[in-house]
Amino acid sequence: MSLSIPFLISWLSQVMTLEPGDILATGSPSGSCPIKSGDEVVVEVENIGRLTNDVQ
Repeated sequence: MSLSIPFLISWLSQVMTLEPGDILATGSPSGSCPIKSGDEVVVEVENIGRLTNDVQ
């Protein structure tokens, strides 16, 4: 990630009110981290679970 999670939370809380349960969806600029065949994408949410997908 280009920016740290604490920085993003700090910046967002200055421009909007964050409530418990809010989700901050982040992304990357195009081309900054290309996904290619053979890569594995893992998304994990603490206390909920983990989703793993192979890129083809």
